[in-house]
Amino acid sequence: MEKKFTFIVLLLVSVMCFAEISFEQQFSIPIEWEGCFKTSMWMDNIDNDEQDELYVSYCGWEEDCWYLVKYSLQGDTLDVFAIELDNEEGNWETFSGCTFYKTEDTSYLVTVYDQCDWSSRNCRLKVYDFNTMTLLDTFTSVISGGAMSDDYFMTKYIKLVDYNETEYLYVGLETQYNMAGASGWDSFTYKFIFDEGSLSYLEELPDCGRDLIQPNGADFMLSIGKEGYYWSGSGTHNNYILNRISYNTPAGLEEIINVYEDDQLYLNYLTMNDEYYQDYGPVIWESLNNLYYGYSPDLTEILWQQPPAIDYSYFMIYTSTCINTNLGDNYLLTFYTDHNIKKAEVRNRMTGYINLTEGVDFIPSQISRGSTGELFFFNEYENLIEVYTLAEEIQVSRDECEIEHITYNLSNYPNPFNPTTTISFNLAEESEIELAVFNLKGQKIVTLADGNYKMGVHEIIWNGENESGKIMASGVYFYRLRVNDKAEMKRLLMLK
Repeated sequence: MEKKFTFIVLLLVSVMCFAEISFEQQFSIPIEWEGCFKTSMWMDNIDNDEQDELYVSYCGWEEDCWYLVKYSLQGDTLDVFAIELDNEEGNWETFSGCTFYKTEDTSYLVTVYDQCDWSSRNCRLKVYDFNTMTLLDTFTSVISGGAMSDDYFMTKYIKLVDYNETEYLYVGLETQYNMAGASGWDSFTYKFIFDEGSLSYLEELPDCGRDLIQPNGADFMLSIGKEGYYWSGSGTHNNYILNRISYNTPAGLEEIINVYEDDQLYLNYLTMNDEYYQDYGPVIWESLNNLYYGYSPDLTEILWQQPPAIDYSYFMIYTSTCINTNLGDNYLLTFYTDHNIKKAEVRNRMTGYINLTEGVDFIPSQISRGSTGELFFFNEYENLIEVYTLAEEIQVSRDECEIEHITYNLSNYPNPFNPTTTISFNLAEESEIELAVFNLKGQKIVTLADGNYKMGVHEIIWNGENESGKIMASGVYFYRLRVNDKAEMKRLLMLK
């Protein structure tokens, strides 16, 4: 049955932003196939019939094969491919990920397996000629110990890139290892030359295994990596890194953002399905400072920064995409939760200001753009994957809503400063606070205050030193005041 959702406009910060977002369900497909569950899905048109199809891979821990099912965009099952896994006594193979690559003559299926025996756990790549399902090449790399180990890895992405008439394959992995009283995780990328189905290993790229993005028109790629550990008694420590990666071999990695703190951290690249990167650049959200950052296309400058649409120190963005509206192509649609309430938000990429925020009935697990430019929103509900499109163009008003957080009159003087600056703030009541300074990458430089402070005005001097007493270099820094579960953040400039 066809469903149609219309989300009614809300008022935000007393500014009226008249708009409407409507979704229309196109079809649904099963989330389970022959006892196996969905592991990945993507849209492609490898048979050149001027019509995209949806491919879904299904895998089960206790099955000896995995299934790749081809669906039409009306939900009809067009084809089913079953590939036997290499399982025998003392040797286990589990499907981990796959994708297509199409040339003028051949369509290739690239698959990744978690292969384990008594001596080692391996990442095994296999390349098939998809037309004949002939195995063309394999690659195996040891990840950790064997069957008695609790270590494991997940395939986060498989990307095929054509650059300077050479085809490269990038495979991103996130690994977890366990030891007495602790567990840790890391991410990295294998890089290969891909030549007519054969793999030539080139290098391993550290700290970039969670996602890989090719910005439209850029001469570099962007990646997100994660590392961290959990140690009994000291809690969880996470480190998320945004890198710019050159296409060279060896690849050059330039760190853009590095966020590190106890507890859960998140770093999201929001401008997915982006056709206008060179006009507007990327938008990043990171949870250390709970801010959106709008970057210039070459990543050399932060053009704007804005908080989320809620005055709360923790919330989660799930999916996002670039969109066209009645006012142009410079808009971003994000889906997030606010105290477990599902919401959608339309934000201007050039200013970071909000044009619309409203409650929604579902948060898509994935958003994909078809070959004709249409967006598809996938909602996993009970035993189905429901597929939606936008019922009509998103309508937004010309009003933009700059979020006004509760203020503590946070400021510093002088600014710019050398050699010291005084940071002041006003508390309406006695509160637990933390005042800290961060660099542009989100790394904490120094904690200036941490504890219980009485009601009233407070002044704290920063002398430009980090936690170790070293004078920092000239440049832009941020100082953040946390008061209970709320935060306010300002920028300062240090000159020598």
